[in-house]
Amino acid sequence: MHGSTLEIELPENSPGGQATRRRLELVLDRGRVYRLIASPANRRQAIVAGLEASGLAAVVPASGRLIANLRVWENIVLPLAYRGAPPMRELEARAGALFEEFAYPGETGRLLASSLPDRLSLFERRLVAFVRAVLAEPEVLVLDAVAQGLARGEAARALAFSAVFLRHFPFRTAVHLEPERPEAGGDWIEV
Repeated sequence: MHGSTLEIELPENSPGGQATRRRLELVLDRGRVYRLIASPANRRQAIVAGLEASGLAAVVPASGRLIANLRVWENIVLPLAYRGAPPMRELEARAGALFEEFAYPGETGRLLASSLPDRLSLFERRLVAFVRAVLAEPEVLVLDAVAQGLARGEAARALAFSAVFLRHFPFRTAVHLEPERPEAGGDWIEV
């Protein structure tokens, strides 16, 4: 399948301690999951910024990037409203189905959606960011350090975001970026 080729400039440290740059070419085929180890943090951030700048990607950041004084549901739908979101009932149904896939069915999902971000666990903040990103229907879903800092079971659930995304959009692309190899399986490439 054909995809996109992106060139991204990465910061490097030369042996003499001077800051240099190198080009990273990412060929992103549709229907695939890419698992990249990018360390140090500025290298990972450069890759995320490059993917985001392409206009093809939605990012699930490690922080969740949620606005603290807005409820979860508002954090999900307000960014989508700026882009001309589908009707609210459709968004609610799609978000509910996504929450349900991660063990937040029915009332549990509605309670999560009505919460303020400071009441959420780290995994829940990332889950909310994932739901928001999937509802935006990006060509490329970027999962930035979604397993970092989570217990093994939650890390495995966060790493499953890409599989759920591709189940909903089989001809799109998912890119995991982690600072180190997660314990949960998969082939990882160092960049």
